Amino acid sequence: LTMVANVTLAQYPPASHLATSWWQWVFETPASENPLTDTTGQFGAVNQSGRVWFLAGNPGGTTVRISGLSASTTYHFRIVGTNTSGTTYGSDRTFTTLATTTFKELSKLLPGNSEIPAALGHIIDLDPRNMDLLVEAAATYAMLRRFPAALKLYDRALDVIPDDPELLALKAAMYQAEGNLQEAAKLLIDVNERTTSGLAFETKLDQLRLERNHAEAIRLLQARRAQVPSACDGFEMLHLAFAQRFVGDTAGAKVTAEQARNTLEPLSKEQSDIPDLEVELALADAVLGERDSALRERERAIMTLDPTGKTSDSDRLALEELLALIQTVLGENSRAISTLTQLLETPYGSLIYGPAPVTPALLRLDPIWDPLRADPAFQKLCEEKQPPAAP
Repeated sequence: LTMVANVTLAQYPPASHLATSWWQWVFETPASENPLTDTTGQFGAVNQSGRVWFLAGNPGGTTVRISGLSASTTYHFRIVGTNTSGTTYGSDRTFTTLATTTFKELSKLLPGNSEIPAALGHIIDLDPRNMDLLVEAAATYAMLRRFPAALKLYDRALDVIPDDPELLALKAAMYQAEGNLQEAAKLLIDVNERTTSGLAFETKLDQLRLERNHAEAIRLLQARRAQVPSACDGFEMLHLAFAQRFVGDTAGAKVTAEQARNTLEPLSKEQSDIPDLEVELALADAVLGERDSALRERERAIMTLDPTGKTSDSDRLALEELLALIQTVLGENSRAISTLTQLLETPYGSLIYGPAPVTPALLRLDPIWDPLRADPAFQKLCEEKQPPAAP
């Protein structure tokens, strides 16, 4: 069997929807190969074996994922083909996994390490058509606040899947982080109350809040609750409560916050190891004016963070951002400003603005930080840092 032209492997850490890290196997075949041949790869090591099914009829190359492999390790595998007449034939091979830089390793280089862009480029070059990889790399650039680089990668992903609502929302979030609300709005124009993507819908809510178009946000959320009640979760109800506060409807905001709390409380008890739920519950309590309850939930969220290292630094910082919002609602302005000062200097993925972290532009635009605006220390945070002048 002579169909193998090249086998390339690179390791990536688990995405949020994957349980384990995986190895990307780019399996390239010559253009002369019979496109009707179904091909599988069988690989194995001591006390370990498995089978990976390849897509049929892709002479340009096929990508598969294999979990459970180790770096810098030689594995035996067999390429097996079955042609249209049902004949099976194969060839034994070996490959050695690479000790390449992974996204997990890149996170250890943060913040601002000059090696990161080159390492990202190397990983993408190994598999330039991989959608998950493009999106993960774009998110990494976003964490670093390198928004033009992230936008280019989202554009590459949109070339593969044009008009994908989640990719458009992620791209819009980059423009929001830069303060370019006009470009962000163009990408979110089709998002409405029946949009199935939660990411796209929440990015639209962020857009309306940054535009201070609170009346439209309230209309959109109320329409969503009426038409698709199952899609309106506790976090979206918190969006509604804040929008009602912004237009002066304090009573309505408290009713909505109470509904959000009633939704979140049983979830936080069932999933007591998820700090996000505790923080959202604390936000609901803060909007209700129940300071003691909000502080208790906030402390519970901090205690929920895994001290053994399972909670990533980025996740911790994202929760710190929500804690800064709670501090702002409770009137703890100095503490909130101190937290935001640290966040502005550190790469992470935001729970409010994700995948982008907080930026001076977002602090300037977002009304959630309005209680801090009179403080000169906060005003300084809203100033864009200028690059050093050329010598």
